[in-house]
Amino acid sequence: MTSYDDRLGDYVDVAQRIREFRDKYPHGSLQPLNLDEPFTITTIGDRIFVVYVAVAYRTPDDARPGIGLAWEPFPGRTPYTANSELQNAETAAWGRAIVAALAGDTKKIASRDEVVNRSMEHPSIEKDQAPVHGIERPSSDAQKKFVRDLMRKHVHELEVDFDSLTSRDAKQLIDELKSSPLKEG
Repeated sequence: MTSYDDRLGDYVDVAQRIREFRDKYPHGSLQPLNLDEPFTITTIGDRIFVVYVAVAYRTPDDARPGIGLAWEPFPGRTPYTANSELQNAETAAWGRAIVAALAGDTKKIASRDEVVNRSMEHPSIEKDQAPVHGIERPSSDAQKKFVRDLMRKHVHELEVDFDSLTSRDAKQLIDELKSSPLKEG
């Protein structure tokens, strides 16, 4: 079975994309599309998003720069996105703008950062979650990490044997922890 980290192998983080962009275009720059309003807050249905549109100029007079858009749910739903929604949207938009400017120098448009953030929002959504031939699948590393993070933040009276935690049990535990009150302080 392929591990979570193995599945991320084709994804590059935004820091690496910025290095590649700077190497290829030393006079280039990353900027918001609208300098007067670098981000917006948008409501869709009952959900709020921070929206950032970035531009990757290869040269100071680049007539067709790379443009990337990203949005983050507000408030962030994980310990890694909460209180960093704007920064995450900006970073993701930069990564996407760089991909557009490099015009195909990468296999994946989403950055490693984006994939990791989304997997933390939904750690129980794993393709390999269903039992096979009646044997429960073990929990993923992402699920275990998310359970530990929730246990640190929420009031609970649970003891967890992470060595024998199944994917299905982790999902139930995550749901239970999310519904428990937050610790004070």
